[in-house]
Amino acid sequence: MRLLTTLIISLMVSGCSYQTYLMVLNPHNESRRVTLQVDPKPAGAPIFTTRDLALYKLNKDEVDFSSHEALAHTELASLTLEIPARSALRIAVLRNEHYRSSEQNFLNGRIFNLNSLTAGTITVTRANFGVYFKRTAFGAAFSIP
Repeated sequence: MRLLTTLIISLMVSGCSYQTYLMVLNPHNESRRVTLQVDPKPAGAPIFTTRDLALYKLNKDEVDFSSHEALAHTELASLTLEIPARSALRIAVLRNEHYRSSEQNFLNGRIFNLNSLTAGTITVTRANFGVYFKRTAFGAAFSIP
């Protein structure tokens, strides 16, 4: 019995921790500009923050997660930046939960606080997030057309 209890506790502690990413992909051979606007003070823990952004390289249209480059920004309500050619911008990380839709109830009181994401002539909001952000093996991604 003692062995079983120890095994269960060790499995819980070492647990199934995983991350789900929400990303904007730039598959083009030139950089693309995106503007991210978030509600900086939602009534809960925000999913989207300008402090948690990172760039990754694309390798044959797949995100190369070993190429992580954190982008240091202070917490802002609006941020415009360039996504380099053949790169991906991580705009949010969900920890220990999968992305299903912008309307899901997120763990730990997390709030979907994206006001808009603009890339070229496309503006993504919570209402049309699922139209542009497609579910992937790593979370969800929007490929800039």
